[in-house]
Amino acid sequence: ISDFEMLHQAYRRVKKAYHAPAEYFRDYRVKAETMLFLSLFAEEVQLSEGNPQRPGHDPVSQAVDCIQERQADAHLTLALIAASSHASPSHLCRLFKKRLGISPMQYLEHLRIIRATGLLERTDQDIKAVSATVGYSNQLYFSRVFRKIKGVSPSEYRMQLSKFNPQ
Repeated sequence: ISDFEMLHQAYRRVKKAYHAPAEYFRDYRVKAETMLFLSLFAEEVQLSEGNPQRPGHDPVSQAVDCIQERQADAHLTLALIAASSHASPSHLCRLFKKRLGISPMQYLEHLRIIRATGLLERTDQDIKAVSATVGYSNQLYFSRVFRKIKGVSPSEYRMQLSKFNPQ
């Protein structure tokens, strides 16, 4: 898949999330998809401007790759992410925040919650199984993060889905 196709797919996900039915959790999905699109777009602009830093040598790009590859790993830490990008944790946080507007761990949380919402929508796995699948070893912590990002608990989110999609 080419960089342009990946960027176009990210744009289509933003557009799809934006045009979804006006439910209060739609805004969170739009924000998350927009952040991902903007990070891909920024990378593409950086390359097109002839910046000598290639994505393989950019700590933020390497961190994003690491996070995306290992997001389901419950033992993924900032130290591991920083090590994979050959930067110190504090330096990586500064670069990440400057480029994407959030910390690496917030990015990881958002990716996990996006994946969790998909599992809650498409499967009938219990909340504990969903939390383990997306990378949380503690279901209570998963529920707290989910509520912080989505505004409702995972079980409330699933109940709202069943109201909108009666079977």
